[in-house]
Amino acid sequence: MRIALAFGLCLLSGLLGTQPLAAAEPSANTVAKAKTAAVTQTSPSAQSIRENYRARLNDNTVTIMAGSGQGTDQAIVQDIAAVLDDGDALRVVPMGGKGPAQNLKDVMFMRGVDMGITQANVLKHFAKTGALGPNLESQVAYIAKLFNEEMHVLARADIADVGALDGKVVNIGKEGSGAEITARGLFEA
Repeated sequence: MRIALAFGLCLLSGLLGTQPLAAAEPSANTVAKAKTAAVTQTSPSAQSIRENYRARLNDNTVTIMAGSGQGTDQAIVQDIAAVLDDGDALRVVPMGGKGPAQNLKDVMFMRGVDMGITQANVLKHFAKTGALGPNLESQVAYIAKLFNEEMHVLARADIADVGALDGKVVNIGKEGSGAEITARGLFEA
């Protein structure tokens, strides 16, 4: 914006400087024409500057979808952004998601989501069930293991092991969530 303003001022002063020295003050018509010419000539330049900046900013930006809240994956994505984001050459934008299963869906189907944090067993679940379409392995790329996910099973004192939960009502999380997928896998084993 400053460059466009400076260019416009230089152009305006150049147009006004082409008048004969005998003219003490430019006419109102001359000033109006000069201003119109300056605006006309700087507008494409200002627009070009904005378009170039927009293209450069978008070409160098990576978004990473992480789980909701203050979980481990959100902290990991913030750390990745803090280490890799250098402003102009690479900008890393953390995004708050809705958990491992939804993060996978968002990476596959939502515009503007480049990467996401999910659990390995969630990837395996969707590859096995085909719920997100065939050949999941060719639709997304597994980049790296970042951390181990903890799972805690809590029960009354009279429940000695996971097998004792067979046939009982168990809260395993929201349907379709990473926790639910993990718990179902555990109980099916």
